[in-house]
Amino acid sequence: MSNIPDPIAPIDKSCFAFLTITERLPEILVKALDYFVRSYRDFLVSHHVNLSDSAKVDAEEEAKSILGSFSKLRYEMMTDKPLAYLTDNSSDVTIWNKCFDSWTEKLSACPTYYSVSWLYAECYMYRRIHESFVKSKYFTSFDPFYEQKRNALKQSMSATITLGEYVTQLKTSPDSLKDETIKMIEVSLWGNKCDLSLTAGKDCSQTSSPLDDLLKLRSNILINDSDKLWQIIQSLSSSSNKPILDIILDNSGFELFTDLCLVEFLHSSGLLPADKCSVRWYVKTIPWFVSDALKYDFEWTIDYLIQCSQSPSLQSLGKKWKEYLSSGTWSIVEDSFWTLPYDLSSMSNVSPKLYSQLSQADLLIFKGDLNYRKLVGDLAWENTTPFETALRGFHPTNLCTLRSIKAEVCVGFKDKSQWASLPDNWMRSSDYAVIQLLPK
Repeated sequence: MSNIPDPIAPIDKSCFAFLTITERLPEILVKALDYFVRSYRDFLVSHHVNLSDSAKVDAEEEAKSILGSFSKLRYEMMTDKPLAYLTDNSSDVTIWNKCFDSWTEKLSACPTYYSVSWLYAECYMYRRIHESFVKSKYFTSFDPFYEQKRNALKQSMSATITLGEYVTQLKTSPDSLKDETIKMIEVSLWGNKCDLSLTAGKDCSQTSSPLDDLLKLRSNILINDSDKLWQIIQSLSSSSNKPILDIILDNSGFELFTDLCLVEFLHSSGLLPADKCSVRWYVKTIPWFVSDALKYDFEWTIDYLIQCSQSPSLQSLGKKWKEYLSSGTWSIVEDSFWTLPYDLSSMSNVSPKLYSQLSQADLLIFKGDLNYRKLVGDLAWENTTPFETALRGFHPTNLCTLRSIKAEVCVGFKDKSQWASLPDNWMRSSDYAVIQLLPK
């Protein structure tokens, strides 16, 4: 394809990418470091029973080494030092180091945080954080964002209970089915505002009812293909085959709960009954962008709901969802591609098995800002670039993106009038959103 724009890069001091590298990412590192300092001894007690005295000494030395690696990473980022090869033994190291070599060749110099693309620099930082732990013996499975992710749901319990009760008590009629479906799509969409990587780990819990402001927020959905999405869901509902719905998740916490509620509604409304539909939930394999959902985040969320004695509705939903997982109606899918430095146009070459798996689905729903950035390559597209053009060949099946806008790339607009009157920070604030669909 000709006329591919350059990647968004932090070298431009006027863009959000520059702010990310100079302020947001260093702050995220500090919070992760603080959590490790506070919790690593408890982690040792819970994950390594009956450590010998000599092993405890070794573990303390490892903890010091991890603290040093965090400090080094933060210093390198803030002073624009050269990036480096990954040196752990994980299966993705070769791919990451090939990408490093590609940037070295492209720049004719060793890449630095400000000379590479924003997407690569940001992903690289999170992969370096992971390297600090996987190179250790005693802290391999330590999640530096564990506490923040748990608190993101716990501090949103009022909104969670309200939404849970709404979903369990909702009765639909043929006349209201479309409106209720779109309402639940919008709940899932705006759940994406709860993103700890945007706030650098600051509280972004949902405290008000997620249902109260939907009509008012609808005008903030700048591109709204919800009618087209409804039509595809309708067609799947009447299909003689057993539809497969793939959800590519973004954040854990309240956003994940809204995603679960959307699928629960599709089941309970009869549009996509649980016994006539398969749902695959795609998660990250390593701690990523602070609040991105991992397999154990998904499982913890359901177990937490089951134990929520203050809400029988949440307990009921949690038990039902656990049964869906046990029966195979739902499955949690892990794949390392989601934490590689590549955008989705590379998937068919880098991970053909995953691309083939997605192609088997009848509908893909991509949640959130990072998935959107990877869909369109995080390139400096004109806003009027067609969505399909920006995908650059990535089109395994019907796909939809539900995204609260938090980065300076957004395509698919018809003309400038759609954004000309918006605040200057409309691409950063998460107050605006898109629902974009590309049918197969």
